[in-house]
Amino acid sequence: MLGSMELREIAAPHLRRLTEATGHTSNLAIRDDTDVILVDRVRGRPSRYHQLEFTLHVGSRIPAYCSATGKALLAFLPRPDLDQILKRIDLVQRGPRTLTDKKTLLAELEQVRRTGIATNDEELESALRSIAAPIRSRSGEVVATVNVAIPWSPAAMTDLVSRLGPTVRATADKIAAHVI
Repeated sequence: MLGSMELREIAAPHLRRLTEATGHTSNLAIRDDTDVILVDRVRGRPSRYHQLEFTLHVGSRIPAYCSATGKALLAFLPRPDLDQILKRIDLVQRGPRTLTDKKTLLAELEQVRRTGIATNDEELESALRSIAAPIRSRSGEVVATVNVAIPWSPAAMTDLVSRLGPTVRATADKIAAHVI
């Protein structure tokens, strides 16, 4: 298994380019049981910060069920593993649009498997959106995820995904090309 420091080293230049291309903060995250841990982050332009930006740092833990990074990691787990994790998660309301129903969350994870893109539309925190894509090892296992954090804007989430999703996915693929 790839160590988080090695992964961080591999991903760092790609995260910088993602932030430069989008203007938004980019993050690299791994799963730790029911949470995700931020392994690296490159802050976007100050005008594009969300209040949560000031509390998150490398090492921060975020619930997997209500974050794009977490959904990108959960979606590709074998179903028995996913079921075990979901049994231990209390789907509490964190933001105004948090998915608190297991059936709805499972449907969203299925969509993530189909599209290769996970989103968070004010699920973790009010006025914060995010788009994430999984990073796979050569064996196909999802080992990490990359995302961009987007302070709320009037754009529809589908428009943001259309505009930023391909860049996020391409970044994940470029990082994956260097992962064992």
